[in-house]
Amino acid sequence: MSTVDTTFPLVEGRDRGYSVEAVNEFFTQAREEYNHPDGVLGSADIRRMAFPLTRGGYVPEAVDEAMNRLEQAFAERERADALVSEGAAAWREHARDQARVVVNRLSRPDRHKFRRAGVMSIGYRRRDVDAFARRIIAVFVEGTPLSPDEVREIVFAREGNGYDEAQVDALLDRTIEILLAIA
Repeated sequence: MSTVDTTFPLVEGRDRGYSVEAVNEFFTQAREEYNHPDGVLGSADIRRMAFPLTRGGYVPEAVDEAMNRLEQAFAERERADALVSEGAAAWREHARDQARVVVNRLSRPDRHKFRRAGVMSIGYRRRDVDAFARRIIAVFVEGTPLSPDEVREIVFAREGNGYDEAQVDALLDRTIEILLAIA
């Protein structure tokens, strides 16, 4: 597969950035898949994509911003396709069902919303996750605004025996999917 030259800035000096080759290859694939919607790449795949770090690579923040826009474009196409195939009412009901799952999980008592990482393990600080959980609940229950970028960019402190990071990250991914679906 040939790669497409991108316009991302490079890190300076001996700093590490995202692999130029990996980023270019991924964006080439994404463009091809977007132009031919029968492909397998979706918005969730874009959100989970990670690039190796190399000296002299692309500035990560610039690539991340482009990835967010790309994810949004794929999500909009997925929503449009679903509206055509399922209808608007079914699409809204599906989004409501997904939001109910998230709210039910996050409505558990503080310090008990997720599985613990373990006594000898490090996880996300429960207090921080619980506070952000209240923000997510407010979105789906009260209509408080929250952007997908705010969810993508949240950083939790870590603590011993904190919340299991994979479980929290999975719920954050689902929250982003819902926010993109209802945008």
